Amino acid sequence: MNLIDSMAQSPGLNAIGWTLLHFIWQGLLLAGAGALIIRLLRGRTASIRYVATCAVLAIMAMTPLVTFFLLAGPTHSTGLAAGPAAPLAPDGRMIRLADSVEDWIDRPIDESDGSDWIGSLSRTLDDSVPIVVIFWIAGIVLFSVRLTGGWLITIRWTRQLTSEAPRELRLAVDRLRQRIGAMRAVRVLMSARLDVPCVVGWFRPVIVLPEAIMGLPPSYLSALLAHELAHIRRHDYLVNLIQCAVETLLFYHPAVWWISSRIRAERENCCDDEAVRLCGDPFGYARALLHLETTRPSQVRLALSAADESLLSRIRRVLVAESPRPLRAGSAAPMLCAMIIILATIVPWVRRRVTR
Repeated sequence: MNLIDSMAQSPGLNAIGWTLLHFIWQGLLLAGAGALIIRLLRGRTASIRYVATCAVLAIMAMTPLVTFFLLAGPTHSTGLAAGPAAPLAPDGRMIRLADSVEDWIDRPIDESDGSDWIGSLSRTLDDSVPIVVIFWIAGIVLFSVRLTGGWLITIRWTRQLTSEAPRELRLAVDRLRQRIGAMRAVRVLMSARLDVPCVVGWFRPVIVLPEAIMGLPPSYLSALLAHELAHIRRHDYLVNLIQCAVETLLFYHPAVWWISSRIRAERENCCDDEAVRLCGDPFGYARALLHLETTRPSQVRLALSAADESLLSRIRRVLVAESPRPLRAGSAAPMLCAMIIILATIVPWVRRRVTR
């Protein structure tokens, strides 16, 4: 017996494979709801959009877990054409039930009526489940190596390629930290290898600054430091790690990468708003961001920097200085209805499919 045959006979691996297949349509449905929510919240604050997109990603992460536990249950059945046993007519033939769309989909397959494509599709997917699981495991390994490499790079940044920041810079960070509010102590390091400031670590956060930043005007420097301190106060490094884990586990679905990119964009917008609030000079902060446009770092997702995402769109947003509308109960109703519809659709559908 080869590896694929062995995997096909494993109930746990079979449930994993079908969970991955089910998430294809589930992820598309969630992405559509996320796009609708983002559109409804276009005129709201960045923090509200950030929370909403994080909620969508959290549901994306939980949906495969719910699906797996349902599929791995004692009444597990994954075939697409599986359904309740149809009653028999007096002559022994099965009666076709068409009282609802669900009954029509789940009716016994009769090759004479041209519906055998459903059974063929089910058998094809059953045969491909082991290959799907192998592909998924290989992808997790590759993306885990990528994630580990990024983590090792950040460790090298903070331990080998840095030096302590000048005293006046550390004092400036302390003053800004007190203005932001209660926050743990923050270490400040300098690096000749980096082009932009970034934050590394969550439990013991470190701000790593490029040595060239010392040539900036004090107002520019304060604005960029305020942006990095906002990341620390909001615990963005931890959220970013969770994002990376979800991206690694669900790497095969474009919807996960899309909503994750929206989260990163709104995260930077939130920190931009905090930096402008502390500095009180949106034009000065925009000039500081513009200074970073010519030197963009390589994308290392385990570090949070002020040059993440689309810098030009962030500059435009800061300069426009729109007055965001607060979220009211009436305007939140469409978003809540969308999320309820998603959950009410996915969970009962999967439960019906696996408990028959």
